[in-house]
Amino acid sequence: MERVDVDSDGDIILAVANTLELRVSSRILTLTSPVFKAMLGPHFAEGQALRNATKETPKTISLPDDNAADMQLLCFVLHPTNINVPEAVSVGHVRAFAELVDKYGCAGAVKYTTSVWLSVLEEERDNLLVLQYPEELLPASYYLDNPRYFSRFTNILARRSEECKDDFLPKRDKRLPPGLVQEINKAMLNNEKELQQRLGDIVGSLVEAFAYCAAPEFRHEENNEPYYYSEEEQRCTHPVRIVHMYMEAFMEARLWPCRNRPQRLCRLLAQIDQLELPMDEASDLCATCAAVVAQLHRDFECLKEKATTAFAGVCLDCFRAGERLAGPCRFPHQQ
Repeated sequence: MERVDVDSDGDIILAVANTLELRVSSRILTLTSPVFKAMLGPHFAEGQALRNATKETPKTISLPDDNAADMQLLCFVLHPTNINVPEAVSVGHVRAFAELVDKYGCAGAVKYTTSVWLSVLEEERDNLLVLQYPEELLPASYYLDNPRYFSRFTNILARRSEECKDDFLPKRDKRLPPGLVQEINKAMLNNEKELQQRLGDIVGSLVEAFAYCAAPEFRHEENNEPYYYSEEEQRCTHPVRIVHMYMEAFMEARLWPCRNRPQRLCRLLAQIDQLELPMDEASDLCATCAAVVAQLHRDFECLKEKATTAFAGVCLDCFRAGERLAGPCRFPHQQ
């Protein structure tokens, strides 16, 4: 059986999967893992066997069900003086490592190392598995209790446009308990509906602004005097043309009326992204109309920015609490 001295002064040996022996410090394991703390305590046979354990006479603890490579990596990370911790690992290794971390309850102890690994994976823009299939790392971010990447991956999953389905995570995803998969899907669907409503309200406010331009009480003035645009001194009629022009653009994009809007967030975001407001080339706009057109374009840019940046994912802290927290979460988000 292969032997690795994670801590050369360790007082216990972990016999993993009958293939690997890891010499480690019981003190470090009990400080970083509540599971190891209980296992090595006085109420378990493993703990009772440690009463006389020393670095000269280490005691052996059998872990037949754990993966040898993953346990070795975990022990490397938990022992702060070890220099064998890699700076980057593959997506598959992160997933397997996260499950082991969850089993031994030591997410806090490995937080900084795993955050670096996830950051490296995120920066690898060619890694399509991360960018196009965030569900591959979503379970890992949950097990590692990493709010930043849980929010990041759920946000990507909610926004991606190639698939629009109710189950963001497959119901039969065995990397998470079935009940947990269902709860994550439910939270994501609720957040999706809320963001759709907020974007719909912005669209509605833009349409109201269009309509107000054509209202009889709307005042068209130039230098505080009623504006006339022709020799016949007819009052400004640009609002009717402006309203028609912008409403036609919104209707072609299926953003108005509201019953024509896409029912899923990913398609709604795509429609907003593709919408371009027409440019009014009229040179005889009164100051009021010109100001209104400029404001409409500013409001429209705000809509596009909101559609691009608004958080569509799930906050891990709010999700674990079962409700939206009133106080600050570990990873700031706006709902």
